[in-house]
Amino acid sequence: MAGKSRIEIYERKLRVRGWSAAGLSIKEIAAKENVPVCVIRYDLSRSYWPKPNPPLSAYEREKRYILKHPERVKRQNARNNQKLAESHAQRKAQGLCVLCGSPSRPGKVYCRKCSVRTTDAVLKFLLKNKSPIPYSPGAEHSPRSAEIIDTIKDAFGDLWDVRERRATSHGFVLEFGWPSGAPRGRGGCGGPRLIPTRPLISWWKRHRLERDGSNFNLPASRTALKKLRHILGFDFYQDYAHFWIQHLDDMMQLSEAAFARKYTLQPSKVSEMRIRLFGRKLRLNGWWREDTAHSLLISDLPHAFVAEKLSISIGASSRLRSLLKRGLL
Repeated sequence: MAGKSRIEIYERKLRVRGWSAAGLSIKEIAAKENVPVCVIRYDLSRSYWPKPNPPLSAYEREKRYILKHPERVKRQNARNNQKLAESHAQRKAQGLCVLCGSPSRPGKVYCRKCSVRTTDAVLKFLLKNKSPIPYSPGAEHSPRSAEIIDTIKDAFGDLWDVRERRATSHGFVLEFGWPSGAPRGRGGCGGPRLIPTRPLISWWKRHRLERDGSNFNLPASRTALKKLRHILGFDFYQDYAHFWIQHLDDMMQLSEAAFARKYTLQPSKVSEMRIRLFGRKLRLNGWWREDTAHSLLISDLPHAFVAEKLSISIGASSRLRSLLKRGLL
């Protein structure tokens, strides 16, 4: 079979099917074709024969018909339009909806359902094909007039026209509006913006290191809050790094528990950052030989008392005392 073309194989399969229909057995057909019996079985199986083409959809059938008979389709459309016009005129004279045939509203050609559907379709078409309005200085950017409820100054002393106020659960309100005197709407400064007021900035400064979502627990979209925080220079990762660098001296002098109490942090986080910044050993080698530490370690005071005084663990205090008394340190 090697070396035969696909056409030859296809012709053999056609002959095999013809002989099978004539009543020949598989062995007789294999002897005539000089091929193994398994090949004849495969030729007679349905797995070889290609599946028929999938049926065309109504859209594809109509598309092919239009391309094949354009003049015929044109005449049919003209007849259909004439029939549709006659049907609309008849329904209109009877006081029925010209689209669905149900009773129409007084003085209207559509029923309420078709009127809403037609209006929605027109609006969708107009909005989809609406071209953008170019910006020209001095022109009226929007025929709408927004109600201004107040004029305030932001944290930097700039005037803003307030359009809306939203109360928060933190004791202050969020102000939304536009820069005073700036053009609004399309071509101008857009819709109402979140105003950078002093209470809002103070709140963010007090909670700039918190990652529990409190910075965004405000009645505004997350996009508006993130955009204003970016403009004001709030960045959690930079603020977090600056905090630890600013308090390096306290980390070297205070214990982990004391540092965590002073800055209301988790002791585990303080321990992790201390290891990252200073390594696992913070004190210099031989610190236990200093007079104060040496006298406390070799004394008979409780290990808990010595550990608290030297800011070490109880296990480390016990281990150092044992080594010092045996002269191994």
